[in-house]
Amino acid sequence: MFEGLMQRKMQEVWRAMTKEVEGLQSSINQKENSMENLSHEFLESKKFLWEELEAVQGELRCIHQKLILDPAERESLRRFIRICDQQANY
Repeated sequence: MFEGLMQRKMQEVWRAMTKEVEGLQSSINQKENSMENLSHEFLESKKFLWEELEAVQGELRCIHQKLILDPAERESLRRFIRICDQQANY
């Protein structure tokens, strides 16, 4: 009788431990999936941000090129400023 009771209690404990381990394994699997998804999203965001950075850098290069005057344009601008100054002094 005592032995049968001990056997049943051990089986109950074993079942409870098995359920707990299965629950922990399921939780671990879910967390691994979440981490994989988060990692994938992080990499996609990084890729997107890198592409945006390259696009902005390209735009800045274009703007910079437009702002840089070649020597002929610079001389024309100087002449224009001189003429404007002379007209302002009259």
